[in-house]
Amino acid sequence: MASESSKVASLRDIAEETGVSIRTVRRALEGTGSTSAEARERVTEVAERLGYRPNLVARALRTGRTMEVGAVLGEVSELHMTKLRAFEERLREAGYSLFVLFGRRDRSGADPTRQVLDRLVQRAPMGVAFFGGLDLDMTEAIRETEAAGLPYMLLDHRGESGDVIGIRREEGVYEAIHYLARSGRRTIAYFGTDDRTRLDGYERAMAELGREPIIVINPEADPADLEPLLALQPRPDALQVSSDVLALKVLAQLHERGIAVPREIAVIGFDDRELTALSWPALTTLAQPNRDVGRTAAEVLLSKMGGDEPPAGGWSQRLPMRLVVRESA
Repeated sequence: MASESSKVASLRDIAEETGVSIRTVRRALEGTGSTSAEARERVTEVAERLGYRPNLVARALRTGRTMEVGAVLGEVSELHMTKLRAFEERLREAGYSLFVLFGRRDRSGADPTRQVLDRLVQRAPMGVAFFGGLDLDMTEAIRETEAAGLPYMLLDHRGESGDVIGIRREEGVYEAIHYLARSGRRTIAYFGTDDRTRLDGYERAMAELGREPIIVINPEADPADLEPLLALQPRPDALQVSSDVLALKVLAQLHERGIAVPREIAVIGFDDRELTALSWPALTTLAQPNRDVGRTAAEVLLSKMGGDEPPAGGWSQRLPMRLVVRESA
């Protein structure tokens, strides 16, 4: 006969000790619905002390769904992996597990939308997160996800009308240009892709400063295109670059030409990838809030899965960027 100390704790045990209902215990442990911070803390403390472990199979039989959340991923990169990690960590805290599908075209070029959506419905997750960089028909994906009764969130999608946790990229660039102006830079140029989330912030800041914008579009991210920029008179004394990868290439090209950074030209990147702190000089850059995007998306999805009403402004949020000042500007 099992001893009292080896007994597996149940939701009822936790409810009896905390003095709340089993429903409240379940919501507190799953991180869904509305529970007070005090009740959630008390339930969590008792559950840990009693050694409670949720029975995911029983929960799936009760709800008709597994305690899983689906993530549809496009790009496998440092930035997206940071979002995914934070997203999964928050879900794990709430007792959920994550499965991943990839929504990119294969070598045949076939549209993966139908296959991905069919698999999602078959798995019957509690919710779905669509990350950026997908080759899916997102209008169809949102429509079918909603029709299947699956709460969803979009992470860092642009131009979508659904519930999105996004990034205030244009405001980040706007702040960076004003930082360069405050640092005494007079001729500030933009160098990189024609991404309006960057260009809008640059152009707005330059207009407020009363300065003529200098824009060199470089769709292939080739620093050899620096030549027309460097030939300008007066030559720019600061560059806002559209990505860290391109900014690191720019630094290398400026070194080869004997142009001192930041004394002659200041350089600001965009993304805050890990390697930027190791460049020479260390790259000043705009940090995307990737971890915050992942965790916030998980928090909102948990609320939606718990049946909470949307806040007054809707589920969508846009998170700010942060200027990381190092040695290049």
